[in-house]
Amino acid sequence: MRPDVGVGKEAPEVQIELGGRTRTLRLDLGVLIDFEDATGIDLQDRSQDLAELEAKLQRPKNVGYLLWAMLLHEDPELEMRQVARWIHLGNMNELAETALGLYAADTDPTAPADEPEGEPDEGNP
Repeated sequence: MRPDVGVGKEAPEVQIELGGRTRTLRLDLGVLIDFEDATGIDLQDRSQDLAELEAKLQRPKNVGYLLWAMLLHEDPELEMRQVARWIHLGNMNELAETALGLYAADTDPTAPADEPEGEPDEGNP
């Protein structure tokens, strides 16, 4: 799924189940700053090889930091170690794909926006 992004749009978000409740991953400038401060990885550096960047982002430590940064809007006191405790081998790949998918959707202007699921019933707009 690709959130509808662009000028004048809200920061893209996606709902996930993590740590026993529904949480919202958000991708905004604060995420990019917090992630770079924590890892030294500049997600906006276009000179990086894309395959190398994707490999870095698949590392467990970086998955944790990316999810942590994407959750700080919900709880500014959240620590990466708390987020890391919610991640395990059974959900790490799915969480990484979700977070990276949100990033890819926000940075690829050619990707189509999500279409609404289903059409409204004729009598119910």
